[in-house]
Amino acid sequence: MSSPKNSILLGDIGGTKARFALLGPQSKVLSEIRIYQSRNFSSFEDLLKAYFEDIQGEIKPKYALFALAGPVIKNKATLTNLHWTIKTEELKKKFAFKKVYLMNDLQALSASLPCLKEGDILTLKKVRPIKRYPKVFMALGTGLGISLLLSTKPLLMLPSEGGHTPFGALDAEEKGFIEYLKERNREITWEEALSGRGLTHWYEYLYHERLDPEEITALAREGDLKAKRVIEKIFKLLGRKCYEVAVTFEPFGGIYLAGGVSLALATFWPEMSNSFFKGYNYSSRLQALIEAIPLHIVLHPYPGLLGAQTIAHTLLK
Repeated sequence: MSSPKNSILLGDIGGTKARFALLGPQSKVLSEIRIYQSRNFSSFEDLLKAYFEDIQGEIKPKYALFALAGPVIKNKATLTNLHWTIKTEELKKKFAFKKVYLMNDLQALSASLPCLKEGDILTLKKVRPIKRYPKVFMALGTGLGISLLLSTKPLLMLPSEGGHTPFGALDAEEKGFIEYLKERNREITWEEALSGRGLTHWYEYLYHERLDPEEITALAREGDLKAKRVIEKIFKLLGRKCYEVAVTFEPFGGIYLAGGVSLALATFWPEMSNSFFKGYNYSSRLQALIEAIPLHIVLHPYPGLLGAQTIAHTLLK
């Protein structure tokens, strides 16, 4: 890296994991990549200090771009699953940045597409695209995020908080699930039903035992019938949400699933794809529309950083 002081600090901060990397001013290669458990830190500032300590403070970047799991309004971000508030001016003062950019993490995820290679994407439903755009990115992690990619040249993304739309019940089991959420003072949203947290909720609702998402997916891989029932339910809901996205945006360029939960679900696709399509094929009247939309899973371990890299080069030209 020829000019360390002009390096760009990139961050992709989610409710579970936080990823950082450095990017040289003329470089296309990320360096000093570190991954942290977000909840091990009481604030974003403490997390950032830990990163600088880990890279031994030799590089003090002038610029920073952070992709954050929450809405960004007027240079201020609120991380919905961490209760952190991040302000650009405060970061500039504390860490001597010349410029700080904040954006929604799904916005950065959408921008990763030009950097992804063939092996970084697993195609679940292959069809010849009618149009290249729009494309929808849906990230299942701690929460549920959705964004729209309208173009890569120029780079145009539309972030959203689509995971926070109301969740409605279609059967008695789901009505009971909503009552379960109400009893625990949880919001009745898609994020509570379809995410890492959703896995935990469904398992506890059905079996009165609380397990982490990683425990549930591990049990399902071992053949545990209770865990597999929860995974099957998540696939049905994922199909329904993809249907909702399909008829809302008509993303003929494809729906791209990402995030830690999506990666975990990918291994179950051969066995659970029928459950997905039960949810996805919701309306026979719109069958031609939903059949025309490709479906993929992003396999790259840190696509948010790749997207942040793409955006950083655009902003700092």
